[in-house]
This record gives sequence, C-alpha cells and structure tokens, in this order.
Amino acid sequence: MRRKLNRRFFLVTALAVCLTLVLTAGICYEIFRAQVMKDLAACAHLLAAEGTVLPREEAVLGQDGLRVTLIGPDGGVLYDTDAAAAQMESHSNRLEVQQAQQTGEGSAMRRSSTLGQNTFYYAVRTENGSVLRAAKDAHGILLVFAKALPAALVTLALILVFSLK
Repeated sequence: MRRKLNRRFFLVTALAVCLTLVLTAGICYEIFRAQVMKDLAACAHLLAAEGTVLPREEAVLGQDGLRVTLIGPDGGVLYDTDAAAAQMESHSNRLEVQQAQQTGEGSAMRRSSTLGQNTFYYAVRTENGSVLRAAKDAHGILLVFAKALPAALVTLALILVFSLK
C-alpha cells in the first residue's frame, strides 16, 4: 500500500514539475519576445529619425547582432547591413513592411528553418515613404526548455529518491 502511494505521489509530483516547467518557459519566452520587440522598436525609431546609417554605426550594429534594412516605397531593398541590397528580392510581401506602409509601423517574427532560430522584425515608415526595418535573431522557445531541463531532471530525481524512502 505504501509503495503504491509513493508511486502515485511521484507521478503527481513529476506531472506538476513538468507543467511548471512548460508554463514557466512559455511565460519567460513571451516576456523575452516582448522585450526584443520593444528594443527593436526603439532602434528602428531612432535610426528612422536620424535618416541614415553611418559606417561607424554599421560596425556597432553588426557587433550587437542587429540587422538594418532600408526598403523603398516599391518594396525594393535600398540598403542592408548584412547583404548586398542589389541582389535581394522585393520585400513588399513581408508582413512587417506591409504594416509599416499602411499604419506607420509593423512587426513580425519568422522562424528560420535553416538556422533553427527566430528572427524578430520591427519596421517604421520614414517621412519619404521608405521603410526602415530592424531585425534580430534569437533562439526559439525550445532552447528555453533545453536550458531548464537539467534543473527539472534533478528535481525529479530528488523527488524519486525521497518518494522511495
């Protein structure tokens, strides 16, 4: 009887630990996502107000992992900190660019299947009708789970040890 009770106690506790891990990781990731978007918005508004990206700023942006793209009113890429603008396809179909052209600003997040990372985008329409977009790569929620998993496993192991006594 006692062994059966211990097994149930362990299963309920393990379920509680797993649910706590999932909920906590989800909440933390949402807070992280909101902060990244807020930071990108600040950068995009600041750069749009300045009107240009100077070479010394471009080096700093690259060190911080920030990508800046200037998109013309027709969707053509005029400037990009990470790629040759002339070789890039039209960005008129990008959600954040469409939102910025319509409402003055827009944001989106897309997952790169090749890099396994999320890219966060924030775009602002400039006075001349162009769109300035700031972007930052960030790991997805699976990385949050992976980093929290060792602590959850140690907790489960301790619970198992105490439930067997």
